[in-house]
Amino acid sequence: MSGHTLSLFGVFDLRDDQGAPIALRSKKGKCLLAYLALHQGRQIQCDVLMEMLWGDRGDSQARHSLSQEFYRLRGLFPEQAQVGFHPADGVVGLAEGLLDVDVARFERGMNAHEPEAAALYTGDLMTGLETGQESYDDWLRIERERLRDRAIVAWHKVVRAQMDGPAEKAIKSASRLLAIDPTSEEAHRALMQLYDKTGRRDLALRQYEKCKEILVRELGIAPDRKTTELHKRIGTAPTDRPLPSKPSIAVLPFNNMSGDADQENFADALTEDITTELSRYHDLFVISSHSAFSFKGKAGDVRQV
Repeated sequence: MSGHTLSLFGVFDLRDDQGAPIALRSKKGKCLLAYLALHQGRQIQCDVLMEMLWGDRGDSQARHSLSQEFYRLRGLFPEQAQVGFHPADGVVGLAEGLLDVDVARFERGMNAHEPEAAALYTGDLMTGLETGQESYDDWLRIERERLRDRAIVAWHKVVRAQMDGPAEKAIKSASRLLAIDPTSEEAHRALMQLYDKTGRRDLALRQYEKCKEILVRELGIAPDRKTTELHKRIGTAPTDRPLPSKPSIAVLPFNNMSGDADQENFADALTEDITTELSRYHDLFVISSHSAFSFKGKAGDVRQV
């Protein structure tokens, strides 16, 4: 109807029909618009909104605050769109389709079993928009958890479908899943398999360590049997596999020549970082840092190495 868009995943972002941001400084105004936008086409009882957003005020003051915020929001829109704001006796609402909301598109895509809908989830619902009002914050917490759970389910399906396709695409998806749910062992295993499949055994083994650390810290548990067996299989696989025809490169550990023992960790980290960055180039076969570190502190013929 108006061409305005509202993004509620992550940071609140309202834009006009030209894509220009619309400044809305009032936190309660943002919360009110978000709630109405997520219930477009429905009339919401004013008493419900008053309790949710101004429950710590008297009835008269809460009613005045709601009315003031509603008409302030309405004034942000051009006249032809203002008819989409529906005030009535005891109820308010937004017309269906007044705002294009990312959450609504995500929900429609999920209900239609469209894998690409997972990408619409870019962060928790309405980050930083808690109000301190118990009723509203409880609603927001429940909605955040529900939408996060739906996104996790969606990304799991995407990762499973991509495992036999291009590795880098699957790696990105598994990483997106872990950004939402760091404790997903399935996602950690997927990354371990994908890294090993593309010759980056050091990253695969490091992913296991990350998984173990997160599970202990967040859940107080160790990785399950599937994860530990995969780690063992990757760690004990033969390392003397024939090199591919593309150029190969190994980053040997840097020597700490500063005399400062604290710089030793920096030197090792630098070696690993360079190895990791080089591994992003598919035209190179990069020897894992796990293998390269076996030469740390040893003098030898570089050609022989």
